[in-house]
Amino acid sequence: MYRLHYGRNGYFAEYLFSDLKKMLFTLDDKSLRMLFDDYKDVYGASAYDYAVKAFGGWESGSVSMSYRTVARLLNLIPPYLQFEQKMILFKKVMNRDEVGKIPTEYKSIRMTWDTYYDQLNSVRRAIIKEYQIFEMPSVEFSEPVKDHLCWLFESDMVVAKGIIENELRVRAENGFSNALDAVENIKEKCSTLYNSRMIYDEVSFSIDAVTVKYTLYITPQKKPFGMKLKELFS
Repeated sequence: MYRLHYGRNGYFAEYLFSDLKKMLFTLDDKSLRMLFDDYKDVYGASAYDYAVKAFGGWESGSVSMSYRTVARLLNLIPPYLQFEQKMILFKKVMNRDEVGKIPTEYKSIRMTWDTYYDQLNSVRRAIIKEYQIFEMPSVEFSEPVKDHLCWLFESDMVVAKGIIENELRVRAENGFSNALDAVENIKEKCSTLYNSRMIYDEVSFSIDAVTVKYTLYITPQKKPFGMKLKELFS
């Protein structure tokens, strides 16, 4: 059985401990018995007796959970978790290590109230072009991530890696789709502001288009002399 080298400042303690404890308390009776049997085989009868006696108190909260004991127990838990539970844990590790992070360019675009509609359409076309030429970068796992992959999945590693890569592709595709929706939403907001004559203060919007993050600014129109005069005496 593959086990992690854990510590108070490690991945295992900092990012997974809380979720693993919750999963421990939702194991069915058979899985829990088998987990405790594994614990006895690895750490001995004395450690086993203490953990079995303390478990009810841990679950109710009446007994404080010894970090060392619970960490040892949780380190043996993966074979008794559902595949979906393992994926929840591994995604946390992925997010911590920024697995599959896509290089991003930042662009600022200044618009006017006379040109915003055409400029937003240009942004929309640019997003579509980026999507058409986009290729998902190959997924590389650091050693700590590989360590967790082995610990959680063992014989299911190939399947898990395939699911992860597919999810990253879907996430990117959804990102492009959401960016196009954002363009249309910004058009509607701008139209509402323009029709309400709320055009005398700077307005800004942001769009995350996966490979490009846009910040859009609309330059305010100059206030008419009559409006300035009214503000002066109001």
